[in-house]
Amino acid sequence: MNFNYFSEKINGEVIFDVNSKNKIFEYIKNKKFIVFTSKSHTKRGQIKKILNGINERNFHIIDRIDSHAGLDNIWDLYLKIKKIKFISKIDYVLAIGGGSVLDVSKILSIKSIYKKKFDNIKSLIQFLSQSNDTVLSSYKFIAVPTTSGTSSELTKWSTVWDYENKKKLSISNPNFSPEIIFYDPSLTLSLSKKNTIISALDAFSHSLESIWNNNTSYYVINNASIAAKLIFSNLPKLINDQKNIDYRSKIMLASYFAGKSFSITETSIAHALSYYITLEKNIPHGIACSFTLFQIVKLIEKNKKYKKIKPFLEDIFGKSPSKKLNLFFKKINIPIKFSYYGISLEDFNGIIKSAKESQRYKNSMIDLNDFTYS
Repeated sequence: MNFNYFSEKINGEVIFDVNSKNKIFEYIKNKKFIVFTSKSHTKRGQIKKILNGINERNFHIIDRIDSHAGLDNIWDLYLKIKKIKFISKIDYVLAIGGGSVLDVSKILSIKSIYKKKFDNIKSLIQFLSQSNDTVLSSYKFIAVPTTSGTSSELTKWSTVWDYENKKKLSISNPNFSPEIIFYDPSLTLSLSKKNTIISALDAFSHSLESIWNNNTSYYVINNASIAAKLIFSNLPKLINDQKNIDYRSKIMLASYFAGKSFSITETSIAHALSYYITLEKNIPHGIACSFTLFQIVKLIEKNKKYKKIKPFLEDIFGKSPSKKLNLFFKKINIPIKFSYYGISLEDFNGIIKSAKESQRYKNSMIDLNDFTYS
């Protein structure tokens, strides 16, 4: 493993600013565009504030994107967008929302899917998966994340859920990268305590998963450590002071650095374990991919074969990383045992089997055979 090697492709511009509404307005004021968002954002009036002063004939709002969007949801949206009269004249796609909004926006920002006829969603996904980059050119894409967790805005893949076959699908294309990303911590102020924790834990998992990863490097570990330290120090404070913009800013910044890390390495063992847990037990992804971190860190701490990783964790948590992590999860009231989530020993064996078949597990330095049920 060569920790000195890394490669990174940066696309577009990143703007980190509280109250970025005016700057977004300047980019889109004379353009034709589609807004992808969720119903909750339109109800809270956030979209109206951003679009205030823009001619309504120049944009169309799509706000029926489900949380953890499935294939049926994407198909319905695709058919709706095809009927928009100015679809061929669009200048921008503006995505304002959490991970699901951003992931769906990536898929639906590809120009060529509106020029072809598909029989169903599976044929559309197959086209996206098999076509080359030139065929899959996209509209100019502006991403405005409103959660601090998924870092979808920084990755070249889109995650969607096939609920019929109980699978998580990852569709990859370089053209999924936004031209501009606006990070505005004020947009996270309306997040509930629960969603604040869930999204931050997703970023926390992304950061740590980048460290015990076969694709890691010192560059990645540096970014991942910044992210993990910010979340470890500030998330317990934030959930007790949810309107604190300084804490919100630090968690959003952590999400950015975590995204820079795992966009290079991809995720690893904790995510490989999480997909079965989310699909079979309906546990939110941010929790499913993070409550196992305690056991992973404890394995690294106690097992000599992981001694190269241990110093990086001690840099983040201090001495006895697993004890510090256990206390962290207690502070934010997240149980770390499988049994708490209704997962039996039989379920656990199914989770391990499923994880071993996952591409994400192949990225892992940690051996699933060392895992135990608790």
